[in-house]
Amino acid sequence: MNKYSICIVDDKIPAHAVNMNDGIRLNSNNLEYLKNNVTDWDDVYVKEFVKNLLNKSDWSLSGFTYPTILINCLEEELYRPDIVIFDWEYPGTPFGSDLVEESLLTILQYSFSIVFIFTGVDKQDEIRELLEHSPLAEYANRVNIKSKLDENSTQVLYEDIEKIRKQSFSFKFGAEMRKKSLEALEKILIELGKVTLEETVDYFKLSGDTSKDLIDFIGERFKNHLSTSQFKALPEEAKGVTNPDTEIARQLWSHRLYFYHNESDKIVRKGDIIEKDNEFFVVVTADCDLARFWHKNYGYINLLPIYEVQNDNEYIIRQATMTRKKSKVKSDLKVNSFSDDIGNLPGVLLLPFLKFDDDFKDFVLFPKELMNKKIEIQKDSNPIPQKDRSLKYNEGFEFNKVATISEPFLTPLIQHIFSTISGYGTPDYPATVADLISKNFGKIFE
Repeated sequence: MNKYSICIVDDKIPAHAVNMNDGIRLNSNNLEYLKNNVTDWDDVYVKEFVKNLLNKSDWSLSGFTYPTILINCLEEELYRPDIVIFDWEYPGTPFGSDLVEESLLTILQYSFSIVFIFTGVDKQDEIRELLEHSPLAEYANRVNIKSKLDENSTQVLYEDIEKIRKQSFSFKFGAEMRKKSLEALEKILIELGKVTLEETVDYFKLSGDTSKDLIDFIGERFKNHLSTSQFKALPEEAKGVTNPDTEIARQLWSHRLYFYHNESDKIVRKGDIIEKDNEFFVVVTADCDLARFWHKNYGYINLLPIYEVQNDNEYIIRQATMTRKKSKVKSDLKVNSFSDDIGNLPGVLLLPFLKFDDDFKDFVLFPKELMNKKIEIQKDSNPIPQKDRSLKYNEGFEFNKVATISEPFLTPLIQHIFSTISGYGTPDYPATVADLISKNFGKIFE
């Protein structure tokens, strides 16, 4: 049975009543002791909720008397609760509303936790205003507000938590994914623990920021370990969604198709989607050539232009309808996979759902427009020999990185581009022959 983690942050947990240290995380044994030995709780709702959760074998319960204690655990112990029950008022303490808001924001930023603000004060409107018009707004979809004063408040709170456990993918999958990820990382560290630091530096040729080989090795090992894991939280088969949320689908596929880098990553990679002066390209040059760019590629990088799909993009319309009617292109338009031709447009592919701030844009590419660009080597004091230098952003390559196409989509895309250019294939059958062959093969299914 999967065990989920839940914590309650409330200054009314009476640890002080039995001289228990209330400046640390209180585990289920501590809370069990308080439940059995402290009869006079200042907040009966907190006691009732604790009592209810302690009776559930599939929950691991922790308690915190102040938000800062939870934040310390998030930072120092890598503690990650699935559910946080969060009080909004801490009378008689320095915790004003500004500090409470700041603490809640930190908790939401540190981990994927579903938060229930469980408060006895009449400030629901104020809290909702903060969730809409403050830095908390980014995480508002993970925050729920419940009043302790409502009828059967603790039972309703628990029922709402159970609904989330059954319906939220991130909630069900998150705890198991964290566990599997930690197991995978430990296995990798055990493997690397067999070699010395000097051997690692030598084998991977590490120096400065040239640790890409080691990162790639760890990434592949991590992926291999996870790929052999069985995730019990996933259903055995997919079922159709009655009312699909297209915005959620767009977001999920954007992060499945592309990897969005942080600003410190300067390495140019195959599959990078780049931009300059509002013109966009895909990097097609192989990573091994980019690693010793001027020595192996003589300073030339292969790029493929991509074009934003817009109603007024006359270039796309002109290319697609050069020998076809608009109505024919539209009627045949169907995209089944990332590397499939678009309808009856040979070789043409779509790159959907590229993320730009809060917007998503689609792009189209024509493989036969593959081009190259000469990048001059920089004459500077860099101690790395010119023949060993890799191509990097802002070091002679003045483009902005938007994203990188992820596997398993990148390799089929590159193969599709080059096969379209090379023209491998045979002439099409005439209609009569194509029909005859299709009918003959179709007979076995009668």
